[in-house]
This record gives sequence, structure tokens and C-alpha cells, in this order.
Amino acid sequence: MLKAQTRQGLLILAMVGLFLSAFALQALQGAMQGLQNSQLAKGKRIEGQAVLQLKGAYQDALAAAKLQEKLARQGWKGYLALEEEVLLRHANYLAPGLGRAFAQTPPFLQDKEVKDLVLAQDLAYSLQVLRGENISLISPVASHFLLTEIPQEVSGEVSDFVVAQLPAIDGTHFWVRPGLMQNLIRQKIYNRLVFYEAGDFKALQTILAQEAHPQDLLLETWEEQNDTLVWSLKLEHAMMLILFSAMAFLVSLSITSGMMAFLAKVKEDLAAFWLLGASAPRLARSVRGFIYFSAAVAVSGGVVVGIVFLKLMASGKLYLMPAVFVDRTIPAEITCSNVALSFLIPYLMAVICGQYVVRKFMAQTSYLAVVRRDN
Repeated sequence: MLKAQTRQGLLILAMVGLFLSAFALQALQGAMQGLQNSQLAKGKRIEGQAVLQLKGAYQDALAAAKLQEKLARQGWKGYLALEEEVLLRHANYLAPGLGRAFAQTPPFLQDKEVKDLVLAQDLAYSLQVLRGENISLISPVASHFLLTEIPQEVSGEVSDFVVAQLPAIDGTHFWVRPGLMQNLIRQKIYNRLVFYEAGDFKALQTILAQEAHPQDLLLETWEEQNDTLVWSLKLEHAMMLILFSAMAFLVSLSITSGMMAFLAKVKEDLAAFWLLGASAPRLARSVRGFIYFSAAVAVSGGVVVGIVFLKLMASGKLYLMPAVFVDRTIPAEITCSNVALSFLIPYLMAVICGQYVVRKFMAQTSYLAVVRRDN
């Protein structure tokens, strides 16, 4: 049945549509999820997996250090930090900044030269500051110890820069020596305990609930701190699935017309099988099975080619972005759920359309009339 050119072309056209639907769904799902996971990983690398906000008596440097040591003995390694919003000034340039002063060097700063200040890339550009130059930190919450109407101000040397590739971090964040920040606000305190290692933070919450003043300890995971971003990424993925499901449905409509035309071309062959003793229901099952098998092969081929394409992107050998971009490759993520969705959505559409096509064809076709007309 596949050797006549008209019949073969109609069938191949329908199967190519299924192949492209599965390939596009697999490739775009993997690329989008890879990009999303890359954004989450970059954010967590800088801001940590979770942050424990210290309030009340826990902000004192000695109390914070004791809490840090206690949690470390139980397997929760945290980094004490003092986080403050300040105004940065260099020459005639001003910019708001969110500063963190770590008592111990966090993982992402291990390879940086940390003296007084380390600035995020875009923040340094907005201040027009170079390595080795001094900038001033102005606190809106602390005032000069003699002239109380003048905000407290300290200065420090910029020793290095950080490129997070995230606008929210690159435009506002900087990292400072603890003594400099504490001198700025005139308090020897820490108000954050940052965790960079993933773990079961619900278990940590249970441990914190046993402290003397649990109301002064607020634990938030990165997802909870950035719930709007996480929600928008999930919505983006859901909308993509809805969009491609609709596209697969439109492709299935074209497949339906292609299958109808294909069956119209082969009804003489089916009539010949009927004359040889095959019943009409058996012929219907055979046609339906042939359509389902062809659709499964086409969809599986699209998914496999999509996976190969994603692996090629993930290998870093395929550059899709111009050289002006810092990250020229597109990360790819291959998961079982993505593969299952990429197969099931176009295949189920093909099954539904195949069921409709076979039922309609069998209702409209009389093999006896075909035989008589041929004779």
C-alpha cells in the first residue's frame, strides 16, 4: 500500500507533521526548562539555598556565632552575614545597593580577592568604578556620631567584581568586609545566616522551633523569597504546554484530512482483502492499528531527534548566540516528564484523529459497491 506515489506522499505528509510536533515539543521543553533551571542555579549560587533571618537577641555577634556553631554540629553549615541597604557614591555617581558582609567567605567568593568591597558587574558600571578605587557607603539608617543630622559614611577599596548574569543581582548587590559594614551602622551584629548547601529545610525548621525564642528566627528558602519569579516560571511552562497542545491539535486536523485522503486511495486494496474473506471489523482494526503504529513511530522519532538535539546543545559544541553574549550556549534539561509529555500529547491527538477517521471511513465505505464499480 505504500509504494504508489500518491498514497505514500499522503501518509508521509501526515507522519512528518507528527514528527515535527514531537520534536518541537521536546526541544522547546528541554531548552526552556534548562534556561529556567540555569536562572535558578545562578540565583541560588549567589543568594543561597535558604536564608535564616536573625532578629532580637540573635542578632548579637556572639549569639549569632553560637547559633551558627550549634546548627553546624547538626549538619547545617551556614554563613553569617550582615545585610543592609545603602547608598554608594563614587565621584559624582550615586547608586543604591544591597550589601552583604559575610563573617566567613561564601563559596561563590572563594576565587575572588576580597579586601574591602566586591561589586556586582552592572553596579560597578553604573558607578564608573575600577578595581583599586575607593567608593563611599552611606547609610540611611545611621547618622554621624557627632553631627546627628548627617548620615553615617565610610569608604572602602574595590578589590574585585562578580558577574552573576542576573539583572536583579548584577545591578544592586555588593559584598563588603564585616568590620566596614558594622562600622557604617555602628553595631556589631549579624542579621542573616545563609545556607548554600541543599537540604531538607523543613527538618531545619523543626530544629529552630526548639530554640528559646523561635519567633526571632525566620527561615525562608530561595523559592519562598522569590515566589513571584518561581510562579511566573511555572506559568510560562504551563502556557507553553497549552500552546503546543493547541498546535498539535491543529496539526492533527491536517493529519485527519491526510488520512482520509490516504484511506480513499487504498479502499480498493481493502475491498480486495474483503473479497478474500476478511471481515469489515477486522479490516477496521487493521487500518486503525496501522495508523497507531505509524503515529507511534513518527512521534518516537521526533522525541529521539529532539533528545539528540538537546544533548548537542548541552555539550557546548553548538553555539546559537552571537559572540557578544556572555553565555553563548543554551542549557538543556532532559527529564522523564518532558519526554512523556512530548510523546503523549501528539500521539494522543493522532489516536483521537485516527479513531475518528477510521470510524467515518468505515461508515461511508461499502466494499460491495467498490467491487461492483471496479467490475
